[in-house]
Amino acid sequence: MDNFVIRKNTKPLSDEKPINVYTDGACSNNGKPDARAGFGIWFGTDDERNTSESFTGPQTNNRAELLAIIKALSILRDEIEQGQFINIYTDSSYSMRCCTSYGEKMSKKSWMNKGVDIPNIEIVKVAYNFCKKYNNIKFTHVKAHTGLEDEHSVGNDHADRLANLSIGVKSCPYQRAKNKIYLNVPFDEKDEAKKLGAKWDKSKKRWYITPKNKYKVQMMGRWGLEN
Repeated sequence: MDNFVIRKNTKPLSDEKPINVYTDGACSNNGKPDARAGFGIWFGTDDERNTSESFTGPQTNNRAELLAIIKALSILRDEIEQGQFINIYTDSSYSMRCCTSYGEKMSKKSWMNKGVDIPNIEIVKVAYNFCKKYNNIKFTHVKAHTGLEDEHSVGNDHADRLANLSIGVKSCPYQRAKNKIYLNVPFDEKDEAKKLGAKWDKSKKRWYITPKNKYKVQMMGRWGLEN
């Protein structure tokens, strides 16, 4: 983040085709001492800018989501400052608002809420202070894990896959909702897995979830993945 600085003398807006980028964060055991977080950035198939990365410091999902955007902005800094339009797609309302309305509101309050520093203050400031300088960065909220085949659902799926890879969940190309994600659930933990939505596959005698399960990241981080 220290190298993420704003340059002067930006160029006029470009006529080039906008760049679409999808960002996502992942955190297993979010809110617990053993939490592990990371993020994924997806530009397109075989694009060398695609990123799967963990980070140091507090391990939370919100930090992962916002750091994904900061990393994407850093990768695209030259294009942004040359005036090229950038479309950032995220399933995190929090991180999107940090770069826009929430960031603006908190900057006017010295980054404090009721006399206390806002959560993730240092990275919220970095994200907002960069984005406010440019009118060629657009944020769009997308729904996560829809299982649909449209461009933005697929892009979000790939960013999610890369985010999961960063925390050791080695899922290969993203499985659609109709498929089953198998887990290594010990016998004495099966009741807990059931409460989180896991189901038993009688034919394979294994526990599984679908990609739409809202606890997918936590469950895959805890119980791993069987192919």
